[in-house]
Amino acid sequence: YWERVTDEDSVDFYVDAGLTLLNPGTITEVTGLGHLEGETVQVYANGAVLAPRTVSSGAIQLNQEGDPTDYEHISVGISYESQLEPMALEVQMQNGTSVSREKQITELAVAVRDSYGMKVGTDANGPFDTVTFYNGENATPLLYSGIKEFKIDHDYEMDATFILKQDLPMPLHIQAIVCKFKTYGDQL
Repeated sequence: YWERVTDEDSVDFYVDAGLTLLNPGTITEVTGLGHLEGETVQVYANGAVLAPRTVSSGAIQLNQEGDPTDYEHISVGISYESQLEPMALEVQMQNGTSVSREKQITELAVAVRDSYGMKVGTDANGPFDTVTFYNGENATPLLYSGIKEFKIDHDYEMDATFILKQDLPMPLHIQAIVCKFKTYGDQL
């Protein structure tokens, strides 16, 4: 399936092989999804994530509890997962490089812009902790810009690294990452 590229700067589209409707008004279903027949799809509507749906007869229904009745924007498609795993840490120290030393990452400070949240872990197989930027007070989440600091549980290892991921159809724009770690008892 080929996606059509649009010139709309304001269109949020965080799904694959999907369909976007702008200002559809009051609707109870999204049609035109025959290419996703039988697939479970993510629904991003009015800036919030709705419960996943299964495409049947080329459509999904918008009648579950908590669904809006009026829509300004809705995107429907296959979910995907974005992952960021930086290279292993290496710093120059007073007594040589940290390359051949075991390190333990203890804290991260992540600068984000217009982001919803993320998950953080130390191994691709998990577990991942959720880092939430949204406080749950509004039906449409307000996106966060700023720095989030948090501790992570990491063992000592030669190639110490971490993974940040987003698995919801929501934005995650990482601008900078600063980590604190220990090597041979010295915290950096």
